[in-house]
Amino acid sequence: MIRALQSALPSIIFSQTRETPHEVKASSSPKGVSSLQQAARETLHKSVDELAISEESQKLLAELIETLATSSVLELLAKAHRLIDAGETLRKEVHPYRFFLEILKNPQSKEHFSKMYEEKDHFFSGRSQIWNDFCRGSGDTFELYKGQIDQYTLSFSHSVNLDPIEVQLHIMHGNWHELLTLFATRASS
Repeated sequence: MIRALQSALPSIIFSQTRETPHEVKASSSPKGVSSLQQAARETLHKSVDELAISEESQKLLAELIETLATSSVLELLAKAHRLIDAGETLRKEVHPYRFFLEILKNPQSKEHFSKMYEEKDHFFSGRSQIWNDFCRGSGDTFELYKGQIDQYTLSFSHSVNLDPIEVQLHIMHGNWHELLTLFATRASS
């Protein structure tokens, strides 16, 4: 039964109705769309606001981004174990879209994230290595949550005014630097 439902799911979700797409969007309970179709659509497109983040994780995230943006390379080396522990805690507890939503919605974190990006080209200061490590770690986190990304892409993208197709393409191809550059340019605007 599960296999039958899985194989039928694409046709259930994308089956034609007698209404035009505009009419389906406009009505609150569209005719011709079964409750199973509606449930499938809701499963495919979930709100990023549903993703939980504790107050403790919000503080830890803001502290991590501030430290990465404002500390010298030597200071970061001295704090390396604490930063790695903070990153691992956040990786386990916070979905990557929620992580970046918090950064892009918090004015101070947004400013620090933008600073990290802008200083990435200061090769001799070691800032490029910080950015590269952050991109690599973020990519690892997206990979960890691979089965839980697609259903939030549309909501996340709309929340931060990004093109969901561009976001999805970077994720599909593992273009983590380009994805974070996209996020950072949004933070700068």
